[in-house]
Amino acid sequence: MSSDAFDRFVRSMKIDYIEWHDGIGYDLDALDSLTGEERRQAGDLVMAREGADVGDIAVLDRIGSERALAAMRAAATSERLEVRMAAVWRLARRGLLSERQVEETIINALDHATFHNGADAVLTQASAFRSPALRRKVLATALDGQDEWMRLRSAELANFLYGGSPTLGNSAFQPLYSRFKSEDRDVRYAAYLELCEGAGIPPDLR
Repeated sequence: MSSDAFDRFVRSMKIDYIEWHDGIGYDLDALDSLTGEERRQAGDLVMAREGADVGDIAVLDRIGSERALAAMRAAATSERLEVRMAAVWRLARRGLLSERQVEETIINALDHATFHNGADAVLTQASAFRSPALRRKVLATALDGQDEWMRLRSAELANFLYGGSPTLGNSAFQPLYSRFKSEDRDVRYAAYLELCEGAGIPPDLR
């Protein structure tokens, strides 16, 4: 017969959309109460999901076994960019990824992120890391990102990272940012030149 903590953990794996949207994840307190065979079984349940959700990554990190960390490394190449970013952040925090590896992973993700696939997660990591190469990539994504949402959010972040705006989402710049949503690259390029001028950076892209 399983323990109450094990049952609570298994139940917490079955969250609905509202709980997910509200940020309610797996019951990590219940997981922490498990020992021995039950803890191994809980890990097996999560590993069988193959990093399907950010919550899985939190559990794998909490377990911290060799198998769990191997599963996290696999998740760091996930097509779901939100999952990829969560795995990369936790692996880096453990010292299992170099700064160069983190930078390369975020730069690659910026090429593929969209409103429906990890845009917020990728830009959050880019903002936290803030290397010169990542700042340049965020600016390039503002011009040529995969969709209008990614371009707009990248323009906001680039202007902030380069010092053109004191805050993210500054309403004074919204007319400028909105031009990056255009399907017409000429319109976006004119907005790019204006952003560069305002932030005092050379417009390297054509």
